[in-house]
Amino acid sequence: MKIQMVLLLFVLIFLVGCSEEELDGTPRLTGEIVEIEANDKKILVKSSSSADELWLTVTEDTEIDSESEEELGFNNLEEGTSVDIWFYDSIIGNYGGEISHITIRKE
Repeated sequence: MKIQMVLLLFVLIFLVGCSEEELDGTPRLTGEIVEIEANDKKILVKSSSSADELWLTVTEDTEIDSESEEELGFNNLEEGTSVDIWFYDSIIGNYGGEISHITIRKE
């Protein structure tokens, strides 16, 4: 019985530890905001490396900052702004996912 409890504890620790990715230094998407839906807190981002455009959702947990690490909010996002974006969710088609972090780049 003790062995089963210890094994279960290790499995739970492993699952919790793997549930969130850490942000690394490389954004998963770099591009330009081409449209903003303020009511739904969504942004359409055109990739700078391809012709792809993705709708992405900004949530309460999304961190938004500038290159100088100044904390910003959703209202600081503007069409035409260059951004680096990190997200945890997989992207399916152009329907996007939830954003974990946005850095606004100055051109």
